[in-house]
Amino acid sequence: MATQNQLNFPFSDLIAGYIRKVSYPDAFDCKGEVELETSDGRMYTVKITDAAYAELVRNLGEPFQMAPDLSQILVEDRFIHVYGLFYPESDRLKFEAKHMLLFGRGKDDLRFEDQNWWIHQIQQLLNFYLEAQFKVVEGEAIDFKKFRTDLSAEGKKTGWSPKPRHYLTPDLWLCDGLHDHRRREGLRSSQKRH
Repeated sequence: MATQNQLNFPFSDLIAGYIRKVSYPDAFDCKGEVELETSDGRMYTVKITDAAYAELVRNLGEPFQMAPDLSQILVEDRFIHVYGLFYPESDRLKFEAKHMLLFGRGKDDLRFEDQNWWIHQIQQLLNFYLEAQFKVVEGEAIDFKKFRTDLSAEGKKTGWSPKPRHYLTPDLWLCDGLHDHRRREGLRSSQKRH
């Protein structure tokens, strides 16, 4: 009978942690090796191969930002996210990095602590919604007639109706077909009078 839950296949994962040790072994397809410590104290040996690339974290709307040279990246005490592949070997599970995400150019830099990081992010979200809902470009006034209220399953505008989905009639407030509680209360009080 086969043993259950054996890790005898490669799989991908992301490890976040601090670089605790850096070495440059003379091995095939190895640009460097780091000992990575996670926030809960687990240690992982990460092999950096020729196929690995690194980038700086970027805010919404920013282009891809190539990371500095490998010698500047592999620095002890730098916080890093490493996405890669676990390969089972006879004596251990080997982890090879494919993508590294840095949070700043220097080991102590955190780009999301920059003065306007969060303001820029909120502005990008706002611009996205204005473009998606109203087709507004920067500096243009909002035309509420272009507001998308009816969407297809794909998210495309199916049409515009001058009558909104929520509307008030002289005796009844409709909200997507549900009667307002005030209308029901009014009916109950009128039934008590009869």
